[in-house]
Amino acid sequence: MQPASYRSPKAVVGPSAIVGRGLFAAEPIPRGEVVCVKGGHLLDAAALARYKGVVNDSELRVTDDL
Repeated sequence: MQPASYRSPKAVVGPSAIVGRGLFAAEPIPRGEVVCVKGGHLLDAAALARYKGVVNDSELRVTDDL
């Protein structure tokens, strides 16, 4: 299966005082370089409720019901 998301090896996830976790540069990243891409599946509110145990806190709202 093709991965749906991407994170540059130049970036790392680490603790953040703002929301608990953040993305930080591990080395210089040139302007315009892609740092990360968030991919996944579109779920309406009912499907999200059914899969909440799998999704946990990783959902990203794109419209009122998706």
